[in-house]
Amino acid sequence: MGMGMTMGITLVDERGRITLPADLRESLSIAPGDEVLVERSGATIVVRHVMTKKELFSKLRGCITESNQAEKIDPMTLKKVLHASD
Repeated sequence: MGMGMTMGITLVDERGRITLPADLRESLSIAPGDEVLVERSGATIVVRHVMTKKELFSKLRGCITESNQAEKIDPMTLKKVLHASD
């Protein structure tokens, strides 16, 4: 079929909505109310889970340490960066 893994077949309803199969939602931790990004790639539709800021920062926590940082980060500059997209 395509390059990815086939997870199931679903129907498009009269309003153009699709239901993601439960095992796919569970494996990607997609819950009701979560945002997903829908993209077109040629004749393929790609649905991506959008990470919340909390999830993103949780994954990034600890990746910058005193031993690997290029320069000292001013806490107020960091705060401005973190809140820039609010």
